[in-house]
Amino acid sequence: YINLRASDTLAITNNSTGGLSFNWYLNGVLVDTTQNPKIVVNRLGNNLLKLKIGDFDCADSLELNFTAGNIASVKGGLPTGYSIYPNPAKDVLFIESPQGESLQVTCLNLQGKTVSVLQTTNSDKSIIDISRLTRGTYILLITDKTGTYQVPILKQ
Repeated sequence: YINLRASDTLAITNNSTGGLSFNWYLNGVLVDTTQNPKIVVNRLGNNLLKLKIGDFDCADSLELNFTAGNIASVKGGLPTGYSIYPNPAKDVLFIESPQGESLQVTCLNLQGKTVSVLQTTNSDKSIIDISRLTRGTYILLITDKTGTYQVPILKQ
């Protein structure tokens, strides 16, 4: 998880020793051709940064998937009318939301890496499958029309 606000700049240091050309793509769009770019990330949520390095007759590439969000706007706990249970959980979590609101649920490990992202449909109760997660503590970022809320969960 990268802490960015809209229009923040992501400074990248590329320590590769070869390469005559450097093409940086953000979400499929060429955004820079320097070795160490400063890239403006305008899209919160999931992003794909790709580097294509060219050197005479060979080329290499590297991809980085990341989630950008304004962590400063994340609120602890859930607003009135929401609940997440059971916690701790083994295989599934249930999220209840008022008026069956659509939610984006992002699951982060404690290193801040996005483990999964899903969009719930308009339902009073959504089921979140956590059976493939390893045992441990995770952070759920629940986003609705009013903001993003952070809730720790324990996977048994």
